[in-house]
Order: sequence, then structure tokens, then C-alpha cells
Amino acid sequence: MEGRVLIVDDEPSLLESLEMYLSEKGYTVACARSVSEALQKSSSFEPGVIILDVRLPDGDGLEVLAELKRRNKDSGIIVITAFHDMETTIRAIKLGASEYIPKPIDVEELEEAIGRTLKASHGCGQGDALRIDPSRDYAKGKIIGKSKAMKEIFKAIGKLSENRVTVLIEGETGTGKELIARAIHYHSPYKDHPFLAINCSAIVGTLLESELFGHEKGAFTGAISTKKGKFELAGEGTIFL
Repeated sequence: MEGRVLIVDDEPSLLESLEMYLSEKGYTVACARSVSEALQKSSSFEPGVIILDVRLPDGDGLEVLAELKRRNKDSGIIVITAFHDMETTIRAIKLGASEYIPKPIDVEELEEAIGRTLKASHGCGQGDALRIDPSRDYAKGKIIGKSKAMKEIFKAIGKLSENRVTVLIEGETGTGKELIARAIHYHSPYKDHPFLAINCSAIVGTLLESELFGHEKGAFTGAISTKKGKFELAGEGTIFL
């Protein structure tokens, strides 16, 4: 299986050029031009990596991605497409894709992605830990970007949104830290729970603890009633500080 690459794309010239390039690099390559052919060859060829186009003549590449993962649990999938945006990238990562590369394809970048995918597939099974239910209906985001740096951010959102962890988002004022936090929240299994953005610098220091954690009636002078803190109000949702 390792060293076997299945390329799924309906562009003959792209298939030919990628097959030639990867064969020269020592990979055993098979090609498919449709969803049906991809499913058939994925079983008989047993690829280590599947390079999958999003737009195919007989179906959506992302819709068949989950089925390819089911049939080829040890295979890594690299999604390629000329239609690259945040939602498509995040959806691909959530469905089990290891990498996401926009067209026109940089063959050196693709080769590096294949190497990383093979290493991950034969490593500690990290890819499985990042997958979630593909049937979930995700909210549309408002982040736009096509650069390599933005592509990495979109991939990170897709991975982080599945994991219930504390996330540190760094950046100068106005760079969109809250947008990233909201994207992680609204692509997570907890998207139906509250998202609370708290500007801590706008809260008087002596009241910060009360604002975040709440207080009981009579806990201090002026506490005339019980007040729920932001963490309690957020419940199973997300707090952005």
C-alpha cells in the first residue's frame, strides 16, 4: 500500500502530468476520472494516498470522501480543487482529508503533502482523532482568503473545532482573532450552544472575578442579587477572552 498513489480527477492533461511526475519520483500510480471509477480502483489498487478532486463528472468529490475513507481506512486523502474557500477546506478536513491543495497545483508542494500524509497514515492514527460526523450542517463563515497562510488557518480551524481544548489565538488588534474563534465554535459539535466574547480590558479589575464566575446575593457590598458568571452562561459553548 505504501508508495501507491491513486489520482482522481477528470482533467486528462492533469492526470497525465501528475502520473508522470509521481512515477518518476518512485511512486506506483493509478488514475480515475470519475467517482465510480475511484471507488472501484480504491478497493483493487489499495492506495496509500488518494489525491481527490472536488468537482467530478458523476458526483461531488467531498461527498465520496467519507466512503473512500470507510473503504480505505489506512489511506490518506489529499483534496485538490480550483474552487478553494474556507468552507470547502474545513469541510474536507472534517470529512477526513489529510491535506488540501488548491489548483493550479505546485507539484513540489503536492509531493511534500504526499510524504506527510503517508507518514501520518502509518504513524499514530492522528487523522482518525480529527474526524467528526460528516452529516452535521455547518454555519457559513465570513473569512475570505486564498493565500497559503490562510489555507493553513482554514485547516487548523477544521482540526481544532473537533477537539474540546483551550486554544490560544495570537495576533495584533484588528487581525481577526474573534473571527477565527467564532469559526472554530460554529464548526464544532457545540455550535448550538452560546458563544460569548468578553473584552476583559473593559471590565474593572475588582469586578473581573464576579463577571467571569458570578456571585451569590450578599457575597460583597452591593451584591443585592445572585448573578451568573460568563462561564456558567456559556455552558457547553465557547468563551472568547
